[in-house]
Amino acid sequence: MTYGAIDKNKLPENLQKMSAAERKQYIDGKLAQRRKTAQAIQSLQKARETYIEKHRAQTAAPTFGEAVLRQVKTQAKTKGFSFGK
Repeated sequence: MTYGAIDKNKLPENLQKMSAAERKQYIDGKLAQRRKTAQAIQSLQKARETYIEKHRAQTAAPTFGEAVLRQVKTQAKTKGFSFGK
């Protein structure tokens, strides 16, 4: 989609008041800001995953999900169900 293809009446009021050049500059600025924010989120997500893996390795206790899964499998085996790996 190009900047000129957008119907001006469908834009928010603050964008309708801008000239085409101002609108393009505003939109480009917002896109750059969103890309920067997305990169920051990805960086923080990687740091979070690293932190979790580091601390999970130090903890001997199973997570809640692991404990539930182990209990479900134990109960299922008593009822005759079997599981692969």
